[in-house]
Amino acid sequence: MTETIQYNNKKIKLPCDVLYNDCEMVEETNPYSGEGCKLPRFARGVYIKIKNAEIEEDYKTVQKCISWFQKHFTKEYFILLD
Repeated sequence: MTETIQYNNKKIKLPCDVLYNDCEMVEETNPYSGEGCKLPRFARGVYIKIKNAEIEEDYKTVQKCISWFQKHFTKEYFILLD
């Protein structure tokens, strides 16, 4: 069951289960471009879920999580996933 996080005075429903559901800011880097950005740990968890689903060829999870990332972290999406 996914949960809802309070972040920047908004409630955000997570698209998947994540290991860390807190809002501590962490750095993440695109492995291809080397460009990085900061995002809350719960969003990093979704990013990791996307990368793992790509490896597992679970494209339903990839699409669901990418759509969520585009909506809630647009700038970071273009740095990490586009």
